[in-house]
Amino acid sequence: MATTLSTEDVVPQARLGFWADLVCDSYVGLDCRAADPRDFSGSIDLFDLHRARISEAQADAHTLVRSRRQIARSGADDFLLSIQLDGRMVFGMNGQEAPVPPGSFVLYDASREYSLHFPVRTSQVVLQVPRHELARRIGHAEAACGRVISGGGGIHRGVFALLTALPLACRTASAEQIAALEQHALDLLACSLRADLPTGRFELSDPRFAALMLAKTYIDRNLRDPALNRARIAAAVGRSVRDLNRLFAAEGQSVTSYVRNQRLSRCRDDLGNPALSHKGVSQIAFDWGFGDAAHFARCFRARFGQSALDYRRAAPALRS
Repeated sequence: MATTLSTEDVVPQARLGFWADLVCDSYVGLDCRAADPRDFSGSIDLFDLHRARISEAQADAHTLVRSRRQIARSGADDFLLSIQLDGRMVFGMNGQEAPVPPGSFVLYDASREYSLHFPVRTSQVVLQVPRHELARRIGHAEAACGRVISGGGGIHRGVFALLTALPLACRTASAEQIAALEQHALDLLACSLRADLPTGRFELSDPRFAALMLAKTYIDRNLRDPALNRARIAAAVGRSVRDLNRLFAAEGQSVTSYVRNQRLSRCRDDLGNPALSHKGVSQIAFDWGFGDAAHFARCFRARFGQSALDYRRAAPALRS
């Protein structure tokens, strides 16, 4: 089912602020500005898939910035893919900018700073994917970020066609069909991104970023282990515990909070999965490395604003 959000019924002088709130609620925390905030309009059609989320967005000229402040505030750890349908977008990352013309797409990382500049009214599809869903398909998916890919040829054409058609398909598809479409879309996207990378090599300009991504990959692969700790993670990536702490602190978070939030996200996914309805809440928590049910319950409520049991009960309604 689609959720439609629009500035249409908002008084003109409040529309840009309302849009900024919509974007932050729908995607990740972003700073928003426009040349003429008094003459602005935009709309978003949101579709929650099984694990990912896809949307269609149209808006007048404006700029969105994922700043260090916003990263520290929201802590989102997803990948996003912007698929340009109409208008123009300029993507910025690491002090460099690249145009994203209609018919092309670009992947970016919510844990890093970036900017999206729309100089004219623009229409695009945006796919938001949990980090682990893409990482387990492509490994170091971060190496694909910032690369503008044309959707006009080869496997990239298939990605463009499927993802731009997915929002329309979601309007009438069943929950089971949507879950299957999501899996096909993510698998195809991973193949497309892998095909565009230099064979066997990943050039990461900042060694600190490379170390951070290695640490996150190690964490993601070992979340189920309740003995996972900072010393083990640091040893796995060849860093001291102090250095590991600094890498995560540069993103405005601690190693412990990252591990906890990743575990909570996996637990939330499993709680919403009908195939795992036979598993108790505590068992799911233990499966993802939590050692104490009461501690898990407190953490889940603090992160998601409701109990794990309430989330599980509401999940069928959210999928329908």
